[in-house]
Amino acid sequence: MPTLVAALVAAATQTWTFNLGSAPAVSVEDVSGQIQITGEERLDVTVEATKSGGSDEEQAAWTLEVEGRDGKLHARARCARHDPRCRSSSVKVRFVLRVPRASIGKGTARLDVSTVSGDVVFEE
Repeated sequence: MPTLVAALVAAATQTWTFNLGSAPAVSVEDVSGQIQITGEERLDVTVEATKSGGSDEEQAAWTLEVEGRDGKLHARARCARHDPRCRSSSVKVRFVLRVPRASIGKGTARLDVSTVSGDVVFEE
């Protein structure tokens, strides 16, 4: 009887840091995972994106795009629509953002959330 060996792929994290002022506009698109945003006493924005699950090949199919300039940050995780590795992928991408506290506290923030499914929780 053949033996089936499952390969476990370690989570791969990438980090970006941008100086975007005390109240940056932030947008994140993630179709397969979790997004966490925390306000801290800081002047920069740090983005950590972690791919987990799936095989090395499936993780390689996911592209992480993070751009920051002119007071705006945009982060996106995507998998090519016609890539067969994406159709049955178990890859999850988790974004963790650390932003200046002034950008989310004391009524200065505007929160727009669009979601297909899942919970949305906002705590001040």
